[in-house]
Amino acid sequence: MSAHALAASSPLVSAVLIALMGLRQRSQTGASWARWLAVSVGLGIIASLPIGAWVLLEALDLPFTPVGAVTAWAFAVLMCMRMVVPLRLVGRGEAPPISSAGPVVDRVVATAAQMGIPPPPVRLLGTLGQLHSFAAAVSPLRPSLLISDGILQRLKPAEADAVLGHELAHIVNGSLWLIPTAFAGSIALGVLLLGLSDPMEVSGAPWLVALGCWGMVGPVYAAVSRPNERWCDLHAARAVGFAAMSSALDKIHTTLPVPLTGWRSVLVHAVATHPSRASRLAHLRRYAPAAELPALPPPEPSLALHRRAAWGAAAVWLACLAIGVMLLRQGALAAGLGVLVLPAVLQLSILLRVFLPARLAARRRLPFRVRGRWWFWGGLGMVIAVALLGVKAPGVILGIQDPAFRRFLWKAFPWVGLASTLGGFAAMVAGGLLMRGSRKLPGTVVELLARGDFLGARGKVLSRKCTDPALRYLAAVAAVAARQREVGTAELESIVAGKRVPPAAFLTLSGLLRARDPERALELARSAAKRLPADPAAHLSVAGALMALGRLDEGDAAAAAIERVPGQVGANALALRARVALSRGETLRAEALLAAAAKAAPGEPRVLVVRAQLLARSGTTGEAIQARDEAREAVRNNPLLFLDDEFDALPSPEGGAVGAG
Repeated sequence: MSAHALAASSPLVSAVLIALMGLRQRSQTGASWARWLAVSVGLGIIASLPIGAWVLLEALDLPFTPVGAVTAWAFAVLMCMRMVVPLRLVGRGEAPPISSAGPVVDRVVATAAQMGIPPPPVRLLGTLGQLHSFAAAVSPLRPSLLISDGILQRLKPAEADAVLGHELAHIVNGSLWLIPTAFAGSIALGVLLLGLSDPMEVSGAPWLVALGCWGMVGPVYAAVSRPNERWCDLHAARAVGFAAMSSALDKIHTTLPVPLTGWRSVLVHAVATHPSRASRLAHLRRYAPAAELPALPPPEPSLALHRRAAWGAAAVWLACLAIGVMLLRQGALAAGLGVLVLPAVLQLSILLRVFLPARLAARRRLPFRVRGRWWFWGGLGMVIAVALLGVKAPGVILGIQDPAFRRFLWKAFPWVGLASTLGGFAAMVAGGLLMRGSRKLPGTVVELLARGDFLGARGKVLSRKCTDPALRYLAAVAAVAARQREVGTAELESIVAGKRVPPAAFLTLSGLLRARDPERALELARSAAKRLPADPAAHLSVAGALMALGRLDEGDAAAAAIERVPGQVGANALALRARVALSRGETLRAEALLAAAAKAAPGEPRVLVVRAQLLARSGTTGEAIQARDEAREAVRNNPLLFLDDEFDALPSPEGGAVGAG
């Protein structure tokens, strides 16, 4: 097929494939058939950009094989399809339904009115008590906001409006179209760069084309995304206020696993899709009205370093493109491709180094039985091995002295490579289907827990008569959250006495028994720490149990060892240390520790409970009542943290104790 014929048909074929993929999302979002068709056609045109790059190469008399062009086009179609796949949440299942009423919906409506746009549909995401103030614009078929309940629980009203305004700005400026355009455009760039080298050698191998194009996607998307994020910050700030936007950005960046200071922060934000906090706050200061400047935080000292690192990363990427093309033109295939994809590999490695540990720690605490995992990773390994062999094998075969054997290998190698690649993909598909089936029930149960349907979550597990200890653990947790504490505690005791105990069972049971049986709580916490020696959450549980036993010095030392851990764990450690300081009458030290804890994890329930304890002793009656009410609301909104005992032990401003119910 000629380049012009494929260029003429590729948008239609792309649109048909994308339309078929988007049928489920159309049903989920309630988008009209006309909108579904229009979005499919638009994405189909965008997905055909690599074919346009091929046509340009042909016009410049730089031949690029049809196989390579089709490979790049298929890659672009797959990336555009991601915009219309069924809406699902990682580890849960389908996205929450559209909410028609509630506090979050009211805030979206009010913020949209301030920005002069119609309010989009809202999907509310339960956070399971985690430090998560999340919001995102999803679905080009019917743009909507996916918002965590932490937006209201952990941010002040004006700050919540600022975050919502930022996401609404993404809808205003068409960011949902910018994403696929950046993906397809970066793949087209890969085609052009490979075409400028020795094209026939590279473009004849589909996996080499896919590898070269993949190397463009991450860096290009980061380069496009960062200015877009600043634009959305500014657009929201002009609607809801620059002070509120600055304060919201400060807290939102605190909830991320990305460090805010030090060399790791500089390195991560040099390649990330979002600018650093220092850069975003400086951008707001640059455009803020003079009257609002005094309310904004001063520029951070690290700003200049962040800027130099970002420009340095861009310079390294451009240098790698130039060197990679030069090496390819000289015939150094492996070296040229390696240099071309090096920036993407480094970018992915840096981001995984930051975000992957928290994900792996959560899996180690609660490992579910997943079938098909070895099939999937084995198939992926086979595909990668064939791709790597495809780079070296031609040169090795041509170096064989025996002509008959060389001809045999030359003819057999493409078929062996094709069969191995297809076999690898088949194993990946089979493994992926098995893994998806294994994760469906856990995802459904977790989503029901997040929505507060504890009896429904428990019923899902019990109706299947599951033997997976992780699922039995979720059923027990659901019982405790549904006010069936004795039932849930007994089930947790049964789980920790069995085999293949999920470490989360030790942690949760230790927390539940801390007030009633601190000796047993310490034993359980130490069992968790033994199984998870590198997990700060396990050591936090040990610190809490030691304090419950009255071993304050040991508990304070254990908490001090993990107080610098970013996010929730560090904030809870600081709160425990503040409680020790209060017990010793060190009010000023307790205030300082709680201020640091509130900075590390805004709206953290245990921090608010200890703050209420502090103000009950040293604050005015009005301050104590307000702090107690805030703590009660936080405990109620996060039932899976099981802080009722700690709240019930709070002294009332009028004397005695207060209850969470």
